[in-house]
Amino acid sequence: MVSYRATTTPCCSEIARCVAVGIAAFIVTLGADRSAWAKPQVRIKDTDHPIVQAKQAFDLRDQRALQKAQQALAKDPLLVWADYWAARVSVTKDPFASSSQALIASFESTYKTHPLVRALQRDWGLAALDRGPWPSAASVIADIPADLDAPGIQCARARLSGTLTKAQSIELIAGAELSAGCLLLLEDLAQRRQLQSEDIRNRARWAAIQGEVASAERVYSIVGAKPDGHERELLKLLSDARIQSARALGSLERLAPSLSGEQLAFARMAVGARLWGRSDERAWQLTQQGISSRQDQPGVILETAARLALHHNDVKTLGMVIKAMPERLQADDTWLYWKGWVLSHEGKRSEAQSTWAKIPPGWSFYQQLAAEALKRPTVPAPLSSEQLAEIAKQKAALTHDESARRAFKLGQLGLRVEAGIEWSGLLKDRSDEFLLAASEVAQASKQHDRAITAAGRTQRAHSLAHRYPPLYRESVEGLTAGSGVSPAWVLGLIRQESRFMEKLKSPVGASGLMQLMPKTAKSLAKRVGLKKVDAATLEDPASNLKMGVLYLKDLHADFQGSSVLATAAYNAGPSRSRLWQSTLTEPISGAAFAESIPFSETRDYVKKVLANASAYQSSLGAGTMRVGLDQPARPLSDWLSTIQPGANRAKQSRRS
Repeated sequence: MVSYRATTTPCCSEIARCVAVGIAAFIVTLGADRSAWAKPQVRIKDTDHPIVQAKQAFDLRDQRALQKAQQALAKDPLLVWADYWAARVSVTKDPFASSSQALIASFESTYKTHPLVRALQRDWGLAALDRGPWPSAASVIADIPADLDAPGIQCARARLSGTLTKAQSIELIAGAELSAGCLLLLEDLAQRRQLQSEDIRNRARWAAIQGEVASAERVYSIVGAKPDGHERELLKLLSDARIQSARALGSLERLAPSLSGEQLAFARMAVGARLWGRSDERAWQLTQQGISSRQDQPGVILETAARLALHHNDVKTLGMVIKAMPERLQADDTWLYWKGWVLSHEGKRSEAQSTWAKIPPGWSFYQQLAAEALKRPTVPAPLSSEQLAEIAKQKAALTHDESARRAFKLGQLGLRVEAGIEWSGLLKDRSDEFLLAASEVAQASKQHDRAITAAGRTQRAHSLAHRYPPLYRESVEGLTAGSGVSPAWVLGLIRQESRFMEKLKSPVGASGLMQLMPKTAKSLAKRVGLKKVDAATLEDPASNLKMGVLYLKDLHADFQGSSVLATAAYNAGPSRSRLWQSTLTEPISGAAFAESIPFSETRDYVKKVLANASAYQSSLGAGTMRVGLDQPARPLSDWLSTIQPGANRAKQSRRS
């Protein structure tokens, strides 16, 4: 959890509240669809329920309590979760024991296609790789499915098969240098004498950039080498920069005379990228000074460098940095869009159009911007009578589906991570009609987050009313009437903040539909006619909406009608939104500003909220919902507009 949110931010976003620390490792291991679990948490409502007790026992690794909970759940469909937790504790404790393999086989035989079967196999493989040695770990990797997607397992599988080229292996390792499986693959390349000195150097530096000097030194030890004194200091500097970038800059200035030109360029670009995380204006100069190292930098540094180039409207540098990105990043919608933007600015309109055309249709931030650039329609065709009939058929069958029941029960109990995984498993490889039916079933059960997740997975038969449900529309229209604040914007923000789940409470205390912090709510209460603010008030939809919409109105006015700046302020606080604006050296597009926001949480939040708002406006423009009918449909670029440098720009420049 980012500490600044608890003290400076009145509202909490979806990403900031993804999970508590105690279950973070569980989610990473499980590899579940993030859209299913990246939400605020509902308070546990029934601590006496055996599945809740089983979860608590798992968190404590209390095997005796887990066994007791398993017995209590003997005839309950939720038993699969207690069995998984118990098996995971045992398997990860000793992955090479014969009992572990037997336990895996028994779990698979009992639960067959349940997503937890693959989760347990993944747990087993990662535990084996962490505990080693390779011959023992290899026997485990050989026994698990080849398509498990954890990076460490993929690397270990590549070492086992020996079919990848050096280039393919290096690409697989890139960004996963801390994984035991990828270090083993690197070791294999070294044993086959396929590594050059720069391969080792870069892998070690990338590990250090992730904050692990020990892993960086292990990379060197793989080839029986050690970094020299200057390189060792550089590795420590790179590691420090992840958390303490200002201190790392001081170390860089001290070390600069003793570093080679190559080392200095690499350090400047890496430290510059990290400095941008704290909105430090020195970041851009350092990035420019280190630009010659771009081919050796990891993706995380290159993406930040590209965002800095956007912030400074430097088309040339942006193009250079995107070209240096690995193929997987260049193929991402974000950088496909900005690559097309660069080509367009270079007068290569046809190439720009071809690049934007690689972004698939849809309603995400860059899918909408690409659609505008290509003049591609964004409103889906109406569902046919045949599709509607199939949806009704699937809906009837779903009312008796055990997986759906488990997902809903887990959600009702407050175990939303588990509910999301259960729900994602149910939706996997399903038809669009099934997905829309599942959305309707979830909506009827007031599981609005599950409903949105299901509708968001359709591939050809789409319904904006399912993806962007106009819940609370009459209240929102009434609260925004005559204010200049669009109901579509409010709905887009609620969809991102809470998925319309009115009882949500975040780990830092934000509550309700618009995820208000108690302190902020108390400052707004009197203005909306509320005498007090307590937990019940915050969870009451009418009260929460009154205060949340009022706060959004205030931000809209404070930022002169800029949806981008006001949305950023709702997430990160007004002072940070003003700071980011003040670091501009010239006007830039709202899209460039949104992408260049230093905080990843706020950056994603702004893009999602405004993409939601545009989608809501498109759907009402198509007549599929009645929200703000007096307002014409607005393309996403209209919501973004242009962001001007802040009024205190000169003061900020002098201070730096």
